[in-house]
Amino acid sequence: MMGNSIEDDDDSFTKPLGRQSVIYYGMGHMLNDITAAYWFTYLLLFLTDIGLSPRDAAMVMLSGQVADGFTTILAVN
Repeated sequence: MMGNSIEDDDDSFTKPLGRQSVIYYGMGHMLNDITAAYWFTYLLLFLTDIGLSPRDAAMVMLSGQVADGFTTILAVN
């Protein structure tokens, strides 16, 4: 019985996604990008409101993006 369930799970990876799943994944990806854009805009406004120069605020965000890039590479391995 257990052997069958494992084989059934393996078969599910070879099935293509349906149109509805692709649309929902696309919508989620788009909404994630919109949310990130709002967050970065808010962060820039916040950092400049607390006294950082626009250049320093941009450097803070850039260093965060670079650190995110490195940790993503390290997390994959």
